[in-house]
Amino acid sequence: MKKGRLKLHKVWIADDDEAIRLVLEESLSSSGFKTRTFSSGEELIKELENTKPDLVITDVQMPGMLGYDILKHINNNFEDLPVIVMTAFSTVFFNKPISFPLVSSEN
Repeated sequence: MKKGRLKLHKVWIADDDEAIRLVLEESLSSSGFKTRTFSSGEELIKELENTKPDLVITDVQMPGMLGYDILKHINNNFEDLPVIVMTAFSTVFFNKPISFPLVSSEN
């Protein structure tokens, strides 16, 4: 593994936009990541009771639980779980779609 890269295998994606979930899932899966998608923050948080991914990618603006709420919950309960928060609005965080040059699915 190259220096400065995170070692990731399981990536969870939360986005209410099915097209974005599909694009991220296909892109990450084809790069060797095991992905799981959620259409809401509530679904993702519920599944965290059973298992934990290596990385969470979440949209900011979703019906119900916002990406900020997911981030807060994870920071309060799973300090070592990295979260990428993204948005379709260009003034906050990352623009969609995003690339992953600093992460690797390599063992």
